[in-house]
Amino acid sequence: MKFKLRATDSTESAAITAVKAVLLLIVLSFLLTPLGRGRDAQDKMASLRHTALPAKIGAGGSFAVTIRLGGQLQTLHVKAGDWVKEGQVLAELANPDLDAELARATLRVQLAGQAAASASGQQGSSRSVALEEEYRAAVTQCESVKRRMQAFHLAAVEETYERARKTREQTEKLAQQKLATAVELDNARRQEAGEARNLEAARETARGLQEELKSAELRLSRVQTQRAEPAGVESQMARLNLEEAQANLRTLETRHADMVIKAPGAGRVVQLGAAPGDQVTAGMILLQVVDLTRLNFDVSVTSKVAQSIHAGDPVEVIMPKDPPLRMNAQVSQVLLSPEQQQPYVVRVTIPNPSPDEILVGLEGAVRFPHQQSSWASQFWPARDK
Repeated sequence: MKFKLRATDSTESAAITAVKAVLLLIVLSFLLTPLGRGRDAQDKMASLRHTALPAKIGAGGSFAVTIRLGGQLQTLHVKAGDWVKEGQVLAELANPDLDAELARATLRVQLAGQAAASASGQQGSSRSVALEEEYRAAVTQCESVKRRMQAFHLAAVEETYERARKTREQTEKLAQQKLATAVELDNARRQEAGEARNLEAARETARGLQEELKSAELRLSRVQTQRAEPAGVESQMARLNLEEAQANLRTLETRHADMVIKAPGAGRVVQLGAAPGDQVTAGMILLQVVDLTRLNFDVSVTSKVAQSIHAGDPVEVIMPKDPPLRMNAQVSQVLLSPEQQQPYVVRVTIPNPSPDEILVGLEGAVRFPHQQSSWASQFWPARDK
């Protein structure tokens, strides 16, 4: 009887131990499950602290190289795709009329210098010969300037600019009504800016022609007066002639320097407007250069996202390299987008770390930091790279 009681006690003890073990497992499962879920939630929130969106990479800007003085394009030292540096010689023009004027002005300075040096002892016959030579040169210069003024038409350039200005104003009104895209508005503004440069170059050419004609007429007037004056005033007139000749020579040398066209900035040539042998006019665009010292990262976003992003917000740019290159940057602009899918573009402009590499046209990414993921969920799923 005692043996049976011991067996029963042992069985009950084992059962109690098993029950306790089961209860312990149940309690642990309830305790561990919330912890695991909480850790997953924390990991998910951590991944939403940054949202990476794809970005189209474009050039930071572009500029046109215009011709300041007309002539024939004699030499073109670059082609489309070439990288140019600031101050690099791009092309050389030829202008026979200007070369002839420069040669005459150089000779005139020499003659005027000789006349000034020997004015006091010059004989009447020598003086008469020199004055006749000076008179013929002055008449030739006046006729040359007048011919070039007749061939120059400033009104046509002004009309072209006025049309571009009106087009830009109309495009701005349409853009305000959302009837024109940002690209159309940007193109209209670029066209107006280009025509403004052409107009300014044309006006500068017109001013130069007016000044040159005034100088030529003054020269002719002085020579005529000098021919009528007795030899006693020769010394003073010789000095005036020399000063005038030197000033005219400096003006022509400055104009002649414009026959050598140099790059106003660095970049890559993307388009040529003329070929060697072509006749070009003042204000004409010789070539277009893309500024690759900077890069634009354009991210297409919805209207709601655009309202949450402002210029100056910190971001991280991811460049498509191996391995990917990351750079800290700031939002530069929030622009209207020409695309129909998303109405806005967030633009981030950065210095190009590798100007020699072809990155324009590729796709990078921009990571936007944020405290809440509400705006990101309206557009793209978060991607923490």
